[in-house]
Amino acid sequence: MKKNIILLLLSIITIPNIMACDICGCQLSGLSFGLLAGTNTHYIGLRYTQAAFSASIKYNSNLLQDEYSSDTFIRTELLGRYILSNKLQLHAIVPYINNDMNGSMQSLQFNGIGDPSLLLFYNVLEKKESKKEEVAAPSTNAIKQTLLIGGGLKFPTGKFDRSDRGEIVNRNFQVGTGSFDFLLSSNYTVSMGRWGLNAEASYKINTRNSDEYLFGNQFNTSGYLFYTIPIKNGVISPFTGTLFEAADKHDDGIQKFNTGGNATLGTVGMQVNWKSFSLNTLVQSPLQQNYNSDAISTIETDTRFSIGLLYHFAKKKKRKYSFN
Repeated sequence: MKKNIILLLLSIITIPNIMACDICGCQLSGLSFGLLAGTNTHYIGLRYTQAAFSASIKYNSNLLQDEYSSDTFIRTELLGRYILSNKLQLHAIVPYINNDMNGSMQSLQFNGIGDPSLLLFYNVLEKKESKKEEVAAPSTNAIKQTLLIGGGLKFPTGKFDRSDRGEIVNRNFQVGTGSFDFLLSSNYTVSMGRWGLNAEASYKINTRNSDEYLFGNQFNTSGYLFYTIPIKNGVISPFTGTLFEAADKHDDGIQKFNTGGNATLGTVGMQVNWKSFSLNTLVQSPLQQNYNSDAISTIETDTRFSIGLLYHFAKKKKRKYSFN
């Protein structure tokens, strides 16, 4: 039973929104790109994401001791993007994982390089580049839009079969999954003047690993309202909205108890673009959560936090990036 106490914990965030992002919709999956998906620069940077979960088993028996676990999942990512053309963007994500389990029956710390992802996006609604070589806020009330659709692969490089006391530790606590997984993602931004809306969705299709273990497929979607405030050599963009995430149950021949479910999180955050740098941070708190659990188990998510710093650059000349 103790192996099931946190079996759900990463089924929702093996992604993300935390929740892989450059400004919003963060999941630990790293599959969220927010407003930065529509900018026209290459970039490289780091993103730190932290999520906490708590789980308990109440036996309601004098013969069995109740169990609990308080767990923290930290994902530090090296992020990169290369603009191949006006229509194509290549994104790469390499995570380093730090997982801390503090339970009544088991206490562990796992860390190491996780599973990297590579995605290619197609710019359906091409965003024209301004001739001005500066960061600027929108100056007109014209409606402007950006739509990107893409997909990619997650590669099984992270350790996925570490053991404790002679048994493989909970699959969700491993730094990798051991499987090649398929990624689908879309990102839409519309703005008029200084106001804008970003909507994003991603779907992760998992395959079985060498142990025939199958993580449940995962879905994330988010919507955020943002406002751009001009500053010298840049803009500040506060934003707010919601993230919804869901995951199917795991399967190793039979469906696993205490895996899968869904949650909705409220988000507030801010991005600062200054010269060639972007600093972004957000906080997410659960508004509702419905994780699959049996009659004696309880699983809950807590507040999540993310902060990231990116350096923007162009191959041949300095380029403008903005939200219009």
